[in-house]
Amino acid sequence: MEKIYNHEIARLNKSLLFKGDGESLFALKPEQLHRVNSNKVIQMFCHELKDLLAIEDSLELFKRVESLEYHLETLREEDPEKVPSLDDFFRLLSPVLM
Repeated sequence: MEKIYNHEIARLNKSLLFKGDGESLFALKPEQLHRVNSNKVIQMFCHELKDLLAIEDSLELFKRVESLEYHLETLREEDPEKVPSLDDFFRLLSPVLM
């Protein structure tokens, strides 16, 4: 799990595009992540992961990630305070990808 997390942090460091907010590409350092709204990072990550899985023809994993994304959206709608931190998100994501 830590390997997945570190890989994604490295990927986020290269460039991060928050779709729909009109924000431009920018680089993040791990110590800056606490300043970023975890909702945006999680939404972007799920979207990009689904795109990758669609390209790789991994329909089963695509559906699992989509289910996790739906679950997180439901949590957000019910109570914005329930949105997981990035650490929690990667802990939730790890079994989904296994």
